[in-house]
Amino acid sequence: MRAVSELRVQIPGYKLLEVRGVGAMATVYVALQTRLERRVALKILHEHTARDLDYRERFLREAKAAAKLNHGNVVRAYEAGVHEGRYYFTMELVEGEDLSDRLNREGSLAEDEALHIAIEIARALEAAEEHGMVHRDVKPENILLGDDGAVKLADLGLAKVEGDASLTAEGYSLGTVAFFSPEQCRGERDLDIRSDLFALGGTIYTMLTGHFPFGRGDTPPVTMKEILSAWPEDLDDPTKFSTSTREAIVHLMAKDREDRPANAREAVAVLAMARARVGESQSGPVEEVDEGAKTPRGQRRKRKRRSAMARTAHSAGCAALVLGGLVLGLLGWSLPQVLPAALATERPR
Repeated sequence: MRAVSELRVQIPGYKLLEVRGVGAMATVYVALQTRLERRVALKILHEHTARDLDYRERFLREAKAAAKLNHGNVVRAYEAGVHEGRYYFTMELVEGEDLSDRLNREGSLAEDEALHIAIEIARALEAAEEHGMVHRDVKPENILLGDDGAVKLADLGLAKVEGDASLTAEGYSLGTVAFFSPEQCRGERDLDIRSDLFALGGTIYTMLTGHFPFGRGDTPPVTMKEILSAWPEDLDDPTKFSTSTREAIVHLMAKDREDRPANAREAVAVLAMARARVGESQSGPVEEVDEGAKTPRGQRRKRKRRSAMARTAHSAGCAALVLGGLVLGLLGWSLPQVLPAALATERPR
């Protein structure tokens, strides 16, 4: 952390304590709101970006969007203003780290925790959807993990409210483009919450693998081409993804948004079901039901696991076959004539 005194930044009513982070648009400080004696996060737009009308509009959009959402999974906004040409707004201070820092430290997360985080963010997106908003920048850097276990969606600077113009990929970092939806790559203007759900699917993938779903070091144009035409690697790797989690990711990241969950509430249900199956599989065998989910190769794969009852029935059948053979032998029938015909019968899969 850098000492604030070295930066000579002053905002009336706030005592800046330390630098929390520096981004392309703004610097975030930990500050004390003196009137209420509470610690807050204070975001101040850089002087050179404040001269750009587009950056100012995006900055104010974030403050307005955050102020509309009063939800436990969204970073709460307090106030916004301008002092001596410095644009700022204050928000809830989440003591902890962002998901990107966590992944940089640990590499990847366990499936249950990754799905828990995804469910909480899907709930934040549900609140955004209720206010006619699309976040458009769901990614690990914008997911905050509190020391108290809270999971919160932050940085609404790119949020689209009904009536806003669409933003392009120009000037975006690779970390943002890597989570673009196909419709964002095509520059479509009528984005809806399903674009955020695609990014959420990519975020789950990143939590479980430790790397981006697309564009690992490539330029934004190459990354967008991958998003439009390819699927993330490793989705069929059972060491990284259980069947239920893989199917949830594939559902969220369908190339055609009509094939994704229809809304954020449905996405919460999809992810909750996947997490429940993961928990059950860790506690004992589970019979899986084929839902006909599309794989990245467009195939339908049936994965049915026999229950303990089915396995018992099969064992009983084998015993009956042997006993029957002994009876036939006593009656003078040839057992070698009977067994091949019986074993040739196709076994249900």
